[in-house]
Amino acid sequence: MFRKSSVWLVVLVSIIAIAFIAAGCAKKQVIKEEAEAKPVVEAKKEEPKPEPPKVVEKPKEAKPEEAKPEVAKPEVAKPEVAKPEEAKPEVAAKPEEAKPEVAAKPEEAKPEAKPEVVAKPEEKPTPMDLAGLRIQFAFDDYNLSSKAKENLEKVASWISKNPAAKIQIEGHACEIGTNEYNLALGERRANSAKRYLEGLGVSPAKVSTISYGEERPLDPGHTEEARSKNRRDEFVQMK
Repeated sequence: MFRKSSVWLVVLVSIIAIAFIAAGCAKKQVIKEEAEAKPVVEAKKEEPKPEPPKVVEKPKEAKPEEAKPEVAKPEVAKPEVAKPEEAKPEVAAKPEEAKPEVAAKPEEAKPEAKPEVVAKPEEKPTPMDLAGLRIQFAFDDYNLSSKAKENLEKVASWISKNPAAKIQIEGHACEIGTNEYNLALGERRANSAKRYLEGLGVSPAKVSTISYGEERPLDPGHTEEARSKNRRDEFVQMK
């Protein structure tokens, strides 16, 4: 008897346990279905509802204001109130400051005007008969004779006494020989006289030479006397 009752007790407990388990599974299933259904509902809630069209109100037309007639108000003359003049304090005049006297600068001594040096006109050389001092030479020769040297010394003395004096020595030859030879001979005769003058102290700048050869004879004759006269040196004063 006791065994039967214990068997039934076990069976009853098992049935109750199965019932509890089944009830728990059903509850989980319901909760799961509710959880799945909620997002759909929430998504539907989030859909924006269409806004009703707004009615634009027309601006009210401004009514022109009626011009009100201006009423001129009579001006009330205000009595003038004379303001008393404020007495300004007298300002004492400032005493003039004594300016220091500036000592007068001593006048600078002006340099004395130098007397103008008037250039003296060049003195003209004393006239000299240079034509009378011509010197003669031997045939085909340019050496100076004693008479030629005396005349050259007179010419050098005249030049030394007249600083502005300048001369030109002309060398000449006779007609014997070629023209080219006689030109060269006349040049040698003129240079011979110039060297002698330089030896006497005459500046070379005051003496120049030229040769005419046989072109300007003193005597145009063809005798030996005429030819001897043409072998000469002439002295010409230069300006």
